[in-house]
Amino acid sequence: MEIGGAVTGGTATRVLYVDTGPVLADSANLTFDGTNLNVNGGYISVGTQLIQAGSAYRITNTLGLKLSTNAPLVGWTGTTESNDALDTGMSRIAAGIVGVGTGAAASVAGTIAATNYRVASTAVILGTAPTLASGGCTTPSAVTANGTARFSIGVGTSCSGSQPLVFTMPAATTSWAVSCRNVTNGATSAPAQTGALSTTAATITNFARTTGLAVAWTDSDVVECKSLGG
Repeated sequence: MEIGGAVTGGTATRVLYVDTGPVLADSANLTFDGTNLNVNGGYISVGTQLIQAGSAYRITNTLGLKLSTNAPLVGWTGTTESNDALDTGMSRIAAGIVGVGTGAAASVAGTIAATNYRVASTAVILGTAPTLASGGCTTPSAVTANGTARFSIGVGTSCSGSQPLVFTMPAATTSWAVSCRNVTNGATSAPAQTGALSTTAATITNFARTTGLAVAWTDSDVVECKSLGG
């Protein structure tokens, strides 16, 4: 199938050319202005692929799918758009700002779910849970975690001396900043991150609130931490 413009030297300039497979078009809305093939509210179907035109959408081979200002890119509850409610949308809020919402233009009522989060190329929150490399008292508990965003551990029993908790972290770009609290003995214990910057480890030392000195954990202390990569 060929659709062409002005004849030059007896040959029409090719604008749309498909050498195999069926091509269907709504002729009432498919026009050629001498330069461009325009689909005005109609559609072009090639096999199982459908391109539908509208005032809010444009598909180009250089910029991909373009949406007009605040027009949402939407999903719906089932498999047929006309029969199911729109429930998810992504749209332009302002220059450089994207909103995830419920299908309406410029909605920000949605939720982003992902395993990892970063700012540009820098990891901020990763889905891989930290693990205890060393430290704590006798038989510390396993780490429970929501990735690096939040994790906790029971320090164990038979605590004596300073026994910092050393966590193995997934690889960050520059380092991990970790802040912790003693869930069990917050009135007397002030755990804090110590040691050099590291992309793969974090050390948490227990300090006495009254003296500021490194001290032993109390048996069965539970320590909860949150971290950001940088």
